[in-house]
Amino acid sequence: SELSEKEEAQRHSAEFGNLCHAIMEKIRMKSDADRVVEAFRLRGQIPNMVVQRRIQSIIDRMMSNPKACEWFDGSWQLMREDTVLTLSPDGTEVRQRRMDRVMIRGNEAIVLDYKFGTPKREYVEQVQAYMEIMRSMGYADVRGYLWYGFTNKLEEVK
Repeated sequence: SELSEKEEAQRHSAEFGNLCHAIMEKIRMKSDADRVVEAFRLRGQIPNMVVQRRIQSIIDRMMSNPKACEWFDGSWQLMREDTVLTLSPDGTEVRQRRMDRVMIRGNEAIVLDYKFGTPKREYVEQVQAYMEIMRSMGYADVRGYLWYGFTNKLEEVK
């Protein structure tokens, strides 16, 4: 069946968001950003220069966020896309959780989740669950953030 123009645009937008997300996951430090984007281009994952420039512009804007200077300076121990196993509340099933980026320094942990779309309540709940996992691992000072890449809006999760 034919996709409507709107459905096609939404699909492209979702694919573009997923691509931006995948690139952000691979960036350890601000200085890695250009190299990571180039690696995606060389693997054929970025279709053309227009898309590459759009991605570069979004990531440059994100990396110029004052928080990013601190978070992407190489001073944090990173967990990126690591699978953490947790038990369901009733203890009957093991669940797998994959956090986008967790930064650790001493007893401090920051959970960062990238979103390339519109805010949803479930995103906040997801980060709260990740923060709980980090507390259960013994980190005393745990903070969580949602980072909306298209708007460069950083939202602290309480």
